[in-house]
Amino acid sequence: MLLAGIVIPANTSAAYSDELTGAYSYAYGMGITTQSSIENADMYGSLTRIALAKMISNYVLELGLQTPDTSKECIFTDVSNALDTQYNN
Repeated sequence: MLLAGIVIPANTSAAYSDELTGAYSYAYGMGITTQSSIENADMYGSLTRIALAKMISNYVLELGLQTPDTSKECIFTDVSNALDTQYNN
């Protein structure tokens, strides 16, 4: 795993294993997650489709694999407006 040059955000908690802390730090450093702390990332919580879609799209954009098509809309009919807003959807 490449960790060189990755910024590890402050406020990492000792409540998380080294493996989870490393995974979070890598994801944050690569722009996969935009959560500014491991606590906000909720590493033990459920991963929703909208959160996974956001992480995958962040990763693809960060690597320059695709450019966003802003003419399209991504709608999850089972997701509340508040959650949609939280993920800038």
